[in-house]
Amino acid sequence: MNLQNQLDYYPALFDGVVVPSPLDADSVRSAIMLQCGLQTPLYSEPETMADAIRHWFASHAWTFAHLVKILESEYSPIENTDRYDETTRTITRALDRTDTGSEDETRETESSIDTDNEDVNTVSAFNTDDWDNSSKRNATGSTNGNENITGERKTKNVADEDENTLDKFTQHMHGNIGVTSNQDMINQELDLLQRFNVYEWIAKEFSSDLILQIW
Repeated sequence: MNLQNQLDYYPALFDGVVVPSPLDADSVRSAIMLQCGLQTPLYSEPETMADAIRHWFASHAWTFAHLVKILESEYSPIENTDRYDETTRTITRALDRTDTGSEDETRETESSIDTDNEDVNTVSAFNTDDWDNSSKRNATGSTNGNENITGERKTKNVADEDENTLDKFTQHMHGNIGVTSNQDMINQELDLLQRFNVYEWIAKEFSSDLILQIW
C-alpha cells in the first residue's frame, strides 16, 4: 500500500498538520503527495502513519519557522556587505557647588543696673552752728542696656547629582566590497530562485524520514 492508497482509505491522514505562516498547509500536502504518493510509507497502518505524520510536523516546527524567517529576510542581491556599527559614549561631569552664607544672630536682652540715689536736705537752728537733716528722699532707678551676641559664619557644601551626557552613534555600511561583481551576484540570485522551492524542500525532508527508500 503506497501513500496514496493510505490517503484514499484514511482521509484524515494529514489532519492536524500545522505549518508556519505564510506557508500553506494544503500546498505542503500537495507537494508531499506529488513527491511520495506512489511510494511506500514507513508504517503500513494508516492510523499509525497519521500519528507519525503529525509528530513529524510538530518536531520540525522550529525548522520550518526558521526557514520562513530566512526566506523573508530583506537584502539587496547586488550587495555583499551590510554592517551596522553602534558606539555609545557616556560623559559624566561631577557638579559641586559651595554656598557660603552668613548667619548673624543678635539677641537683645534687657538688663537692669540698679542704682540707689539719696537726696538729703539739711537745716541749721538759730542758736547753733550744726546742721541737721531737714528731709531725706531715697530714689531707686534702673539703667537699661542691650546684650549683642554675633554668631560664627557657616559654610555649606552642596553636592548636586552628577550630570550624565549620553552620545550614541550608529553607522550603516553596505554595498559591494569588490570581491564579486554585481553581475555574478545577480546570476547567483537567479540560480537560487530556480533551484529552491520551499514546498519541494519540505516534501524531500518528509520523504527522507517517513517513506521507505525502495522502488
